[in-house]
Amino acid sequence: MSDLLALQAARCRYCECRLAGDNTQEHCSPCAARIGRNRWRSVPAATVQHVTAQELETVGILTLLQRHATSPAQMIAALFASGTLPLRLRRHETHLVALLGLQGRSHSDAARDLSVTRWTVAAWRLRLGLGDGSGVLAAPAKPVSKRQTKEVCG
Repeated sequence: MSDLLALQAARCRYCECRLAGDNTQEHCSPCAARIGRNRWRSVPAATVQHVTAQELETVGILTLLQRHATSPAQMIAALFASGTLPLRLRRHETHLVALLGLQGRSHSDAARDLSVTRWTVAAWRLRLGLGDGSGVLAAPAKPVSKRQTKEVCG
């Protein structure tokens, strides 16, 4: 009789489905995943409004931080959530937050602290609106090949 009561009590708190025998939580795994997704989605949206790439480029991230009164980590997360920053940079999120604290230092010094190249620091600063990249990215491109080619007369 007590086993029957235990089986009836083992139900998900949210969707009322039966829980697996080894599940010690209050909810089933699909509900847990849905709760986690909703929690993840709501964090940046509640703190920062949608930021466009053009706005980031024109005013820079420092002005946006003052305007929205948020922390650098929340602002970077909001830029990823809004699609302003490409998701391929997501793995460097901690570096981008640390880069905001390295203002006033050269690309080489910041690169040494972050263990990346100075070109990477320049590209990140340019993308975040922290300056013009100090000429690193604005330099003319090198020619593809130094090999001499001869003109073919038709």
